[in-house]
Amino acid sequence: MLFKQLGFGESSGLFTQHRFQWRGTSREVDVLYENVRLLADDRLKGREDTWTVVFDYPFDEGNRTPQDDIARLNEYRGDPARTVIWLPSFLSPRAQQDLGRLVILDHILHGDRFDQYTSHLSQVDRIQARALATNQCNSLRALLQSRLEVAYGIAPEPRDAVSHVLDADQQLRSMDPTFSPRPPVGADLKSALENLLEQMCAHQYPAHPVFETDIRPQLAKKLWDELQPALQSPDRRTHLPDLGTRRLVRSVIPALHLGDTSENAVVLVDHWTRHFHQQMAREQCERPTVSQLREWMERPRPMGLPGELQDLVILVFAATTNRHFTLNGGPYAPDIGKLIDAAELREEQLPSAQDWQIARDRASELFGLVPPSVLNSANVATLAKIVREAVGAKRAAVLALLEEWQGSVAEFAAGRKSAR
Repeated sequence: MLFKQLGFGESSGLFTQHRFQWRGTSREVDVLYENVRLLADDRLKGREDTWTVVFDYPFDEGNRTPQDDIARLNEYRGDPARTVIWLPSFLSPRAQQDLGRLVILDHILHGDRFDQYTSHLSQVDRIQARALATNQCNSLRALLQSRLEVAYGIAPEPRDAVSHVLDADQQLRSMDPTFSPRPPVGADLKSALENLLEQMCAHQYPAHPVFETDIRPQLAKKLWDELQPALQSPDRRTHLPDLGTRRLVRSVIPALHLGDTSENAVVLVDHWTRHFHQQMAREQCERPTVSQLREWMERPRPMGLPGELQDLVILVFAATTNRHFTLNGGPYAPDIGKLIDAAELREEQLPSAQDWQIARDRASELFGLVPPSVLNSANVATLAKIVREAVGAKRAAVLALLEEWQGSVAEFAAGRKSAR
């Protein structure tokens, strides 16, 4: 019932992984429902690099109280962990009696048990008894739901729902000393949990952008394609004629600090160029690796971008600063979603503007090509590629012509010899 109220749906155990959207990106948190007083240190620590929320039982055996759970947390000697403990006030004796009655009714109403327990009743009495038991079960379930909200500090009423009442600042306990969660605000347990998850993620990634769309794995690839005209433009600007494309670009590119958008255009900015150059100068690094660039994105405050968006930032940086990728000393073709951390970015030595224009003119005059106009590493590579392809095509034509000419010469020579 607690997990259902929290929005987790049905759960067959006391542990679940809850996925949720935060500022447009997909996140995951481990959720436990256990008696905190009995939890071992490794359970309190949880998985590395993953948040854990532990919901304590709203009851315990004997004369135990929530203070015993607090004492257990004070005894924790493990490493700091991304774990938040949600301690409830205990259900009152009356509330626990009603809970016990609900457990019994839920048990006998499941499957064909009711018919077994009421086999001594007539068919008519059995139908009436089932209806009464079902109504009482539903009533107790609704009452317990409201009492759980009181126990976990979401609602003040009914006051008789709990005993051993905890103050609001006692109900949430973080095992990370740098994080002090505020009492979550919400109309129900689900919205209160969402508020808590927002606090947790914002603490871990304070510089994370707020995206106006859900970030999917293929989104970064589409944005990379849409930015190509801007990367080829002298003023780093491109027109966005399609309404859907405009909305997509506006929802991500400005928040990612890659560009500014107007009503129907996007202009790339040099935010990441300046940032990466500062880090390279600080660490005296001329050939940064992809891994280093990812690390530098977390400075001065962590952003926590998904890998695909990190790849997009790195590819745009490489394109706008005339850098190419190498891996183990050889060329490497990067791709969003498959950008290897060990790959290096090396700055290319570009030809002069005069040599570039001469090369473009000759490619046009000799081969009828239309080379790109902007001088950058990508366009230099493109021009080299299309010239090689044109030369290959011409070579095949010349070889064919030479073979035909040699055949004609042989025939002519044979004719002259026969004429003599």
